[in-house]
Amino acid sequence: MTYTTSRTYNQVFEDIERIVERINSKVPNMLAVELNESTAIITANNGKEIKRMSLDVYNAYSVVASLSHKVFND
Repeated sequence: MTYTTSRTYNQVFEDIERIVERINSKVPNMLAVELNESTAIITANNGKEIKRMSLDVYNAYSVVASLSHKVFND
């Protein structure tokens, strides 16, 4: 799904949260996400290291959607 600027940051962030919940249902505590104005802060834990990314909400959606695809299709 491609997002346009007609969707608010909060709407896109809610979609991100739903995807993160779905990923965490399969791989517990893999991701956490928080919203800071128009920036999403994603924390990823692969069991070996923890990485934090700070992205605008639209790019964060792309990252989380890609991770979801990898988790559920690999």
